Amino acid sequence: MVSRALAGEPQRDYFIYVPQSRPASRISVLVHGISENACEQTLRFVAESEKHGTILIAPLFRRSVFGQYQQLIDGQSGIRADRALFDIIGAIRAELGLSEQRFDLFGFSGGGQFVHRFAFVHPRSVRSCVLVAPGWYTFPDNARAYPQGLRGLPLDEPSFDEDAVGAIPFHVVVGDQDVVRDGTLRSSPGMDRRQGRTRLERAVRWHRAMRKWGAHQNSSLTILGGLGHCFAEAVSDHDLPRLTFELWDNS
Repeated sequence: MVSRALAGEPQRDYFIYVPQSRPASRISVLVHGISENACEQTLRFVAESEKHGTILIAPLFRRSVFGQYQQLIDGQSGIRADRALFDIIGAIRAELGLSEQRFDLFGFSGGGQFVHRFAFVHPRSVRSCVLVAPGWYTFPDNARAYPQGLRGLPLDEPSFDEDAVGAIPFHVVVGDQDVVRDGTLRSSPGMDRRQGRTRLERAVRWHRAMRKWGAHQNSSLTILGGLGHCFAEAVSDHDLPRLTFELWDNS
């Protein structure tokens, strides 16, 4: 595993792991939550990377640089985390001579927020998504403003590409004990009413909403027994890296 940074601004740090056991052309992106544990995530996924021959890329979206990276664009600075990710992937493709344009996405907590919003905005770049316990979601609702709905989505294209989004399997994973309402969970009376009061309830509602909207038939919801909101426990107790690759590969 190597830690790198692209030249220029904004600051774009990332971790990369290239498997040693076989040639690799597939890219899988790991997106951290507010703890900024990109290094830990990469290390935890190394064994599965070797098994599957997949290059791991884990951007480090420092809050001091990217602010509300979970929403793709920071409301104060205007810096876009989604474009920073494209810069990183573009540099790696050029360096390694990769031609595959689509990649898999994994995100835990705030990273899960980033992942599904990225897929909504850039669907033709995404093969499959695994979202683990996001705090809240962008629902497939054209009447509600972004980031809670699709109206005003920060698109690079003229319009929301429903067909391309509908071709992406969205796999939601959450613990059955992820029900604590602490300071890291965004909440308000309106959001609680629309999305639910806990990460567990919100995951169930979003998955149902996506299936009703017309999401890919392989989209899934996995509820892990005995798990709260902890990446390390999801890895140790439920082998989250293995589960993630299974979901990606079954897409």
